[in-house]
Amino acid sequence: PAEIFAAMARHPEYVAGTDRLCTDVMRVTGGRIIAKFGAEGVYCAAVPEQGLGIAIKVEDGARRAVDSALVGTLRALGLLSEAEYGALQRHGEPAILNTRGEEVGRVRPVVRLERHGD
Repeated sequence: PAEIFAAMARHPEYVAGTDRLCTDVMRVTGGRIIAKFGAEGVYCAAVPEQGLGIAIKVEDGARRAVDSALVGTLRALGLLSEAEYGALQRHGEPAILNTRGEEVGRVRPVVRLERHGD
């Protein structure tokens, strides 16, 4: 896994292309956090230096909330500096637009962390 994480961190655009949260997380954090979107509202991230893995599943499978949930979780865990959060904020609190392209709201994560066993 270390070789795979290193390759993802070196070339995040090969993981998800451009203008995607996966790519931006790896770029903004200098590869400290590795992330990959999956199907049906699943996002996984790893912080190899801390031996930490994160898995998020949006119950209805919709994509709309999953980016926001990941950024909110990374922030709640204290894994993002304020500068890193600022660089990812467009993913963390995306605008909701009406059919005329006007902003009518924002998706905002509400994250409650619980510790289960050790």
